[in-house]
Amino acid sequence: MDVQFVEGNLLVTVGRTEASEAAATWVEQQLLLPHAYVQRLFREGRVRAGGRPLPADARLSAGKRIWLLGDARTDAADPVVRVSEGALNGESTWLRAARRRPADGETPEGDEEPAVLFADPHLVVVDKPAGWLVHDDQATETPVLQAWLRAHLAAAGASVTPTHAHRLDRDTTGCVLFAKHPFAARALDAMLQRRKVHRMYLALVHGRPPQARGSVECAIGRDRHVNGRFRVSRTGVPAVTHYRVLATSRDGQVSAVACQLETGRRHQIRVHLQALGCPLVGDPLYTGTTGGRTGPGMRMPSTEGGWTGRGQALHAWSIAWVHPYTREALWVQAPLPAAFQRAIHRLSLRLPDAREVADLR
Repeated sequence: MDVQFVEGNLLVTVGRTEASEAAATWVEQQLLLPHAYVQRLFREGRVRAGGRPLPADARLSAGKRIWLLGDARTDAADPVVRVSEGALNGESTWLRAARRRPADGETPEGDEEPAVLFADPHLVVVDKPAGWLVHDDQATETPVLQAWLRAHLAAAGASVTPTHAHRLDRDTTGCVLFAKHPFAARALDAMLQRRKVHRMYLALVHGRPPQARGSVECAIGRDRHVNGRFRVSRTGVPAVTHYRVLATSRDGQVSAVACQLETGRRHQIRVHLQALGCPLVGDPLYTGTTGGRTGPGMRMPSTEGGWTGRGQALHAWSIAWVHPYTREALWVQAPLPAAFQRAIHRLSLRLPDAREVADLR
């Protein structure tokens, strides 16, 4: 299967091993699109081949070219008649340009700047610095990663509106996966719901978890006593975090812990590690210093373990998934920010490479 996004539409060429299925079934299964959305595309005549609407029950043959018209289309004609080969094949030019560092003044003074870690015609992974919002909340005067990426790609010649597949807290750093177009965004949503996107985090925590590795399966709900804070709650939303202790300082005060999300609740890692009695270093919201309650048996050290970073010591270390169109297994790692590197050096922690931290489930 070959998939290209062209001027708001998706051009799909059926692969040699994917023939004979009914068109609607094929589009839903191969492109990971919601059933109701696929039915609407066919009902509105927005799945086309050879300049005509394609029936939902049509049988596909190898090499057949299909157009899925986007929501912002201006006509119902087969777009292939008005798209040049240069438009189809020019992606590599701006992909190279998208890897440049942004111009001076695009990030707040003293903060590390975002960087594109991976990009192809459909997806982008960006390394988010601390202090940045993933998307605009219309309330905080803070740099926004989604806006930066849109401007960054536009400066390189790509007119796209990226959509984040997941979020990170403002002061959490590391990998954020974006879709470049609505079709890819729907595919990533489906993959996240099926837990096919694996996110690995690195955390510096106070103390050491009671076991070298394990899972926290505790529902999370809002804390009624502290605004913006969450807590373990029997009436909350189910949440599961898997963890592994990678290293502990000689004095036992700070540990480096790898965490893998099975669910993606707000503040999930911060709440679950606090529930273990090991809150994140640099996270006053969950260490009891802002009026919140501490976890069972929590011992708070007098220092922050050499941490000089902004906010909590939590880094989205890597992300792994199978590409929804190419079926290629992808793995992207975000380098440790300077604050993490300094803290690890001061604590004399020896960490494995991110690739050596296997699936924690």
